Amino acid sequence: MGPFDNWLKDLADIGPIYPLVGSEGIWVAVVALFWIWWHMAQIRIESQLDMEQIEAIGELEDLYETFSEDS
Repeated sequence: MGPFDNWLKDLADIGPIYPLVGSEGIWVAVVALFWIWWHMAQIRIESQLDMEQIEAIGELEDLYETFSEDS
């Protein structure tokens, strides 16, 4: 592709203006799957961290008592 002499041409006549034209649907599906996987991984990691913190503090009833004494 060289420099354009006439910028008023129809892009369909010029050809693809970026690589992998027509693969947008595949990329959207890949990103959607990655987004779902990432959220599920975050939920799993955060649940594990929460359980570790609860075990470090003690039982839930002890936690409620601790917070009620502070207020």
